[in-house]
Amino acid sequence: MGQEGRPPDRSSLSRALASNKFPLFVAEGTSAQKKDKIRHNAYLYQGLKQLTSNVIQGKHCWFIFGHSLAANDDHILTRIGRGRFKKLYVGLYGDQREAWNVEIIGRATWLASLRHEKWPLDVAFYQAETAQVWG
Repeated sequence: MGQEGRPPDRSSLSRALASNKFPLFVAEGTSAQKKDKIRHNAYLYQGLKQLTSNVIQGKHCWFIFGHSLAANDDHILTRIGRGRFKKLYVGLYGDQREAWNVEIIGRATWLASLRHEKWPLDVAFYQAETAQVWG
């Protein structure tokens, strides 16, 4: 993140990439394989602990943008589903009836089903192409 919690501008991203500074994440493998990699990397493990801490606080809403909610990320998604925040906005790209969006809607519904009745999760969908997340 850049100053004041904003994403860094594109020129600073270009400079970082040109200097071989890349974000660290686990992009491939099953959920269990990714979870194992995260547990063996202090930086990633700290990020997972922070995510877990944030989702159990009920005072925020969450937005998911540009993510399929695929099963290979269940190690993250189940933490979101078992959180306590009240509202989750999930971005869909294109027609809601497209197969990929039907899958995302189903997975988002599954996330809501993970909740304890004391902390229900309200899931809403928005058109991702209309969101101007980078300004």
